[in-house]
Amino acid sequence: MAKKPAELNITQVKKAAKENLKQEIYEFEEDGVTRVIRFYPVFSDGKITELLEELQVCLMQANEKEIEVDEKTLYTYISFLCIKHFTHLGKTIPNNNFVKQLDYMQTYIDSGYYKLILEQVLAAKEINKVVERITDIIGQSMAIDNIMRKAKNKAETMELENREIFDELNKIGSKAH
Repeated sequence: MAKKPAELNITQVKKAAKENLKQEIYEFEEDGVTRVIRFYPVFSDGKITELLEELQVCLMQANEKEIEVDEKTLYTYISFLCIKHFTHLGKTIPNNNFVKQLDYMQTYIDSGYYKLILEQVLAAKEINKVVERITDIIGQSMAIDNIMRKAKNKAETMELENREIFDELNKIGSKAH
């Protein structure tokens, strides 16, 4: 006999939110010292949104400063923002400053910690959630652009088809003044 479905309630919502904001600790040995990285094993929607807002601000800065950002750099930068937003290390990385963040990113890459964190600490499926959100936003933007283009074309077509009516309205409007 199948269980009766239970309605979602605020207690369950709060419990799920609390679970998504729990941090874990990753330990590793380095030069005889145990080091730790505190991180979020689950990327919450709220924190992903914060990351996306920072990405938008920083890409606008890059555009304003005419900094070319190729696909490889963009993916590396997005992964770096995952380190920033989903580990305790984010406290040491400047907010909303693309140029400074690129320097920090390169330092993390050169030190080997970038690779360590992405391969051993943060789950690939969680990073993919960020990438999927970005592609969803890009897809929505492209769809809206397409709709706007079609609406503009339709308006132009209607204007051409109804040129006589528009001309008459313009004549009436100019006589009234």
